[in-house]
Amino acid sequence: MTSWCNPLYESDSPTGPFRELGPLVLPDGSTVLPSDPGIFLDDDGRIYLYEFYAKNNPGTRFFTSQIRGYELDTKDPTKVLRGPVVVAEIDPENRPAERGGNANQNHHFGWFEGPHMLKHNGRYYLITAAPNTEYEIYAMEAFYSDENPLEGFVSHTRNPLTRHTAGVVRGSGHGSVEHGPGNALWAFYTVAVPYMHMYERRIGMDKVEVDENGELYCPYGVTDTPRIAPGEENAGADIGYLPLNGWGRPKATSEAPGREPIYASDGSSLTYWEPAKDDPTPTLTYDLTDPYVVGAVRIFWREKGLDYGNGILPGAFRYVVEGSTEEKPDEWFPLLDRSASDEDYNVDYRTFEEKECRFVRLRITGAPKGINPAVIDFTLFGYME
Repeated sequence: MTSWCNPLYESDSPTGPFRELGPLVLPDGSTVLPSDPGIFLDDDGRIYLYEFYAKNNPGTRFFTSQIRGYELDTKDPTKVLRGPVVVAEIDPENRPAERGGNANQNHHFGWFEGPHMLKHNGRYYLITAAPNTEYEIYAMEAFYSDENPLEGFVSHTRNPLTRHTAGVVRGSGHGSVEHGPGNALWAFYTVAVPYMHMYERRIGMDKVEVDENGELYCPYGVTDTPRIAPGEENAGADIGYLPLNGWGRPKATSEAPGREPIYASDGSSLTYWEPAKDDPTPTLTYDLTDPYVVGAVRIFWREKGLDYGNGILPGAFRYVVEGSTEEKPDEWFPLLDRSASDEDYNVDYRTFEEKECRFVRLRITGAPKGINPAVIDFTLFGYME
């Protein structure tokens, strides 16, 4: 195991504890702490490591982003047998997804980073990310080689592999493609939520397939609606649920200054509804305008007050989702009861028994100590009969 500019670690278990082995040691005795490192174990037992590298360009304002690879000694993985080898280099002139800026407007510069190596059906696939972590245009690209893990990589003609610039699932870069149940391929990517920190992110996933030319692609794209789970028939496909309350104007029992309830369903990961701190049971109520069959909900929480340094830590949010069929609801029936939950889900997707609803409300009944609950996104899923 390793991470950004850190040494290698090893353990007898994937959950640790891990022991430090040290930095990479090159044949000349110099050492390397790799940036954005990704480790790959080939099926012949050989070990490789890949990193982002900034190649200096004297006399210019920009460096050139590269992906470099190393072959490591299987007996002592800190020892480099070969490398560094430039496996791929940024080309913003000819690959538009690598151009910097939130509109891909910079033809001269972008970050070309986040390397991950996959081997599938004998072909090597290098997964990379570009051009800026904090932007909604952040995307993953794929390159392939039929030679070996360090040479011969060619850019996919279908690039980018993952890209999504609207809704709460945006900035789908810096991840991996790996095997799931039935040897099926899945892409895992980060989702930009750059509010508390410019690099704040969550994780998304989508189905990947191989086309007739051996190139990777996402048959359903980058998605933000309920999907069939890995291992099931038609995994990755849409289950037929649509978002029912997007851009709705809910009513709330309270709101903090500048944190109106409309921000809970405006399709942005940068805005959120925050109730007043003295509201004992904050409630958010949606009028769907017509009866819909509701069968799932996604709640994207914002932890206001989170402070690791002072012991204010993440934990379980407790809540109830209720529905009503009345024109002016006085009576409510339960859809989902998480009022006794001890599970910490920052992004909480739940299914429940389908019921027809005209109104739906969220009642927050508890939050981690020291944290004021806020909602980045509250989306109801279902259909109209």
